[in-house]
Amino acid sequence: MANVPMHSRAVAATMLLLFSNAAAYAVENNKASSLIAVEQALSNYEQAWAASNISLEKALFVKRPANAYGNYEVVDTAKFAQGQPLHVYLEPVAYKFKKQADWYSFDLTVDFAIRNQSGQILAEKQGFAHLNSRSKNKIKEYQSSLTFAFQGLPEGKYNLLITVHDDNADQNATVDLPFEMLP
Repeated sequence: MANVPMHSRAVAATMLLLFSNAAAYAVENNKASSLIAVEQALSNYEQAWAASNISLEKALFVKRPANAYGNYEVVDTAKFAQGQPLHVYLEPVAYKFKKQADWYSFDLTVDFAIRNQSGQILAEKQGFAHLNSRSKNKIKEYQSSLTFAFQGLPEGKYNLLITVHDDNADQNATVDLPFEMLP
């Protein structure tokens, strides 16, 4: 420690003492084994995420756009009045991260199509939405709320197909949400 200034050695010694005390407390209260278990679980989660293809953990019609992850209210029925917007809550998982310097980012592109009961595509839009995030951490609790306004869609039963493309990988996930337009 000859090249370390005296105040730095004092800080290092204080930190060592604090860590020693914290470790002793954790061992006494069995917290060390809990912390190890949590770290192992997080490592396993990270490996599973990286090995999996993108998918949609949740894709639901909701009453209004969510203002946070997991903060949504599912509609009672997927029946909508003419002119009523359709709100869809999505939770994509296992998307891939791009690392640039100290930053992680993900980039997703959303397409949609409306299909009638005979399978005919009535409307579609590729690149309807672009979802992305950039952070010092790999954000894995991500949600998006999509709003659709289908003017002039006649009364009847339809399917809303939503495809989320992972722009950092050659992967996509599609969900098929049946709904009904009322008169």
